[in-house]
Amino acid sequence: MDNFKKIRGIVTLLNSSRRQKAIQIIKESPGITMTEVMVKMRIDNQAEVSGVLKVLRESGIVYSEKSGKYRKYYYNENVSVLIDKVNASIKAICDEINNFKEG
Repeated sequence: MDNFKKIRGIVTLLNSSRRQKAIQIIKESPGITMTEVMVKMRIDNQAEVSGVLKVLRESGIVYSEKSGKYRKYYYNENVSVLIDKVNASIKAICDEINNFKEG
């Protein structure tokens, strides 16, 4: 069940440009705070960014560590293998659909 939750999170992630952007920002700036993510994403709504980060944390794509009154975010490198597998599976499904339409 734990893997299913991670895969569901990754599929949800792939369907959101905001989540993709947040991941890229966190990958490029390990230890970034939510406020810094907000600035880089150019989003003023803290609840919106908090929601994006929550989905990413729950899916295991990023993790956070408490540092004083701040929470610092990091990309989970172990998940990149799973993301690659999900991408390959989605591509294979799309190829099958295209072959079905053509045939």
